[in-house]
Amino acid sequence: MDRKTIQEMGPDAQLLIARLEKLSIDEMIGYAELSKVIGRDILESRGALYTAFRALRRDKRMIFGTVRKEGIKRLS
Repeated sequence: MDRKTIQEMGPDAQLLIARLEKLSIDEMIGYAELSKVIGRDILESRGALYTAFRALRRDKRMIFGTVRKEGIKRLS
């Protein structure tokens, strides 16, 4: 029986990580720009966004919050 022990990260999450890790503390990025990064509505692809958040928190100690109806903000 083959079981996957390491989950592969999708291309959308990788693109989002590349963009989000460029943000400075207190800098915000809008949902429209995040949608452009992956080529579709980010609000319909939240799984990739949450994967990116978890990876950046784990690997780079970066934390993000949401700005209601606007986008994502990097927190200190």
